Amino acid sequence: VQHRWVQTADLNASGVLFGGTLVSWIDEECSMCAHNCVQKGIRLTTVGADHIQFKSPAFIKERLKLEYKVIGIGTSSIVIKADITEFYGRLIAEAFNTLCRIDDEGKVMEIHSCLLPSVKDRLDELKKYEGLVKLLKQHRREIFNYEYKFKRNDRCTINGNG
Repeated sequence: VQHRWVQTADLNASGVLFGGTLVSWIDEECSMCAHNCVQKGIRLTTVGADHIQFKSPAFIKERLKLEYKVIGIGTSSIVIKADITEFYGRLIAEAFNTLCRIDDEGKVMEIHSCLLPSVKDRLDELKKYEGLVKLLKQHRREIFNYEYKFKRNDRCTINGNG
């Protein structure tokens, strides 16, 4: 759990918290959360920031509560859910970040051998989130396939129509 004040420098032209600032906070804190699950010196990088949904605006001088929870550990990745609320409970945003273990050359590596014992002991608890994690992976694949198809063609085609 982390707390942040919304300050003048964090505001967009409309006078509310700039979405990019919030995304940056989420990415940074999800990285810290994931690194708390692995041995010292293990390299992790964000490979997905999925389903970021801004539910309500945050205004200057509001105190935000940022909560993070590991909901999945795959072969090479850790999935974290972020919930951002105004201090008194109003939901501001929610997001899912996926971080992947990489070697010094940026190649993906398996992650289970470097998990801390306290995390390994909790792997059974994460099974209740398996369906959600599968949906996130499927959605990411669909987005990638759509973008790949868009880049390969001169124009975008959806369901075979131009």
